[in-house]
Amino acid sequence: MYMTEKKDEPTVEGIVDDLLPGMKNVIQKLRSRSQELDEKIKETDTELQRRMEGRTDTPAPVVDYGIRVRSLADLKRGAPGSDPRRHTPPRDPVIEPMTDLFDEGEYLRLIAELPGVAEEDVSVTIGDSSVSITAEGSGRRYAAVVALPRPAEIELVKCRNGILEVILR
Repeated sequence: MYMTEKKDEPTVEGIVDDLLPGMKNVIQKLRSRSQELDEKIKETDTELQRRMEGRTDTPAPVVDYGIRVRSLADLKRGAPGSDPRRHTPPRDPVIEPMTDLFDEGEYLRLIAELPGVAEEDVSVTIGDSSVSITAEGSGRRYAAVVALPRPAEIELVKCRNGILEVILR
């Protein structure tokens, strides 16, 4: 359990000062100038104190990466669905790909990462102020809508090794 030197000292400030000596003064100055930051630190301190005291009235963090985690005790008891080696698909099977939009003067270049997708599996459509990308391949589905800084028309679409490049004039 983390103990602070003073009872009045927020836990957050003490932890930050332990990790980055001298930062406590910076945080105190920022807190005095920002009511929002001060309130956020107070909320965080309350939450940290509850967790350090072992209270269970706060919700446990939820992490969903499409995998199931079971204890060995569940496997030993033979609980239904207790095989930790089984992968469960994510709740939303549509993935938003990493995209970059480059303004290169007379044209725009859109790059998207679509691993496991061939060019014939990609659909690119243009609207008034955005480009929509949909793709499906290797058991994966991708979808993204990218806002454009100005009206444009599709000039070239190519997808090689899972990297989609779209040139817009």
